[in-house]
Amino acid sequence: MLSGYAVSLVVSEQGVPAWKTIVFGLLPHGVIELAAIVWAAALGIANGMAVIRAIARAFRRRLETAGNRVDSAVNVQSPRRPLLFALLRTACSLPFIWGMLVIAALIESAITPHLLHWGIPNLKHH
Repeated sequence: MLSGYAVSLVVSEQGVPAWKTIVFGLLPHGVIELAAIVWAAALGIANGMAVIRAIARAFRRRLETAGNRVDSAVNVQSPRRPLLFALLRTACSLPFIWGMLVIAALIESAITPHLLHWGIPNLKHH
């Protein structure tokens, strides 16, 4: 929403075509940044589902052992194993996600201003 607002300001105040603002101002870093955000969101959803499944398995295991005092839950998978796997996957992915965000920030701060001057030479700064 903020990006759309910034593009509309440049278009209305500067008279620059929207496609130039998007191509030279947003696209160079936005592709990497959005990929990192989607990846992080997917990991968050996967972790949330792993927590829900672990709670359901633990609850089911308690019901089975409460109804049958014989240890029938020995064959049931530990409720913590998938949760630990999901958290391990997240821990392994975080450095890559952070790296992508750092690269996107470097592109945004160092390369995008030069691209804007090259692609939109009459752009005025406030």
